[in-house]
Amino acid sequence: MIKEILPKKIKNQKGFAATEVLVVGAVVAVIAIIGAYELGTRNNTAGKGASNKTQNATAQKVVNSPAVSANQNVLNIKEYGISVPLSSDLQGISYVAQSNPQHTLVVVDLKSDVYTTLTNKCIGATDGTPQNLAVIVKTKGQYSASQNPNVTFLKQFKDFYIANIGGSQSGKITCRDASVQADYDALFNQLNSGLQASFANATLSS
Repeated sequence: MIKEILPKKIKNQKGFAATEVLVVGAVVAVIAIIGAYELGTRNNTAGKGASNKTQNATAQKVVNSPAVSANQNVLNIKEYGISVPLSSDLQGISYVAQSNPQHTLVVVDLKSDVYTTLTNKCIGATDGTPQNLAVIVKTKGQYSASQNPNVTFLKQFKDFYIANIGGSQSGKITCRDASVQADYDALFNQLNSGLQASFANATLSS
């Protein structure tokens, strides 16, 4: 379930622009990683003796909520019941929640205008497609690094924890325009460091 993939040079044989293929590929990659994360979480729970119901193998429709912007210096994620104080680096951040009627996992895609602008320049996109800065998940129970090696842990609450499955180095992309790579890498690292610091100070919404 995450967000970005490494762009590759694609030979266009059917009239599709390389940028369109990249965008479609990114969407497929995020859906696949979300599914893998949820499956791994359920398998871990099953290993602890919890009973699991048989899952419907048919793909279910994903429901997206409207984009929600930060309120001044605080991002309130109502789907998770938490409030996240934001540093100056994260001003203007927003999120879109995705939920699947068949499952309980709600995925929050964090977006930033400045990140979208630079990322689209990096991959050569010209349509202004919003780009995910991070893919946040809320999981019941206690966080275990051994069971979740591919996620970036953000915050442990009493009954659940928050993690980023689209951040750290896994979310970075390689720019088609090499001259943009240094600026992209610097912004990516800056924003993700800010996210980790902000979520570490997250609190339950009152």
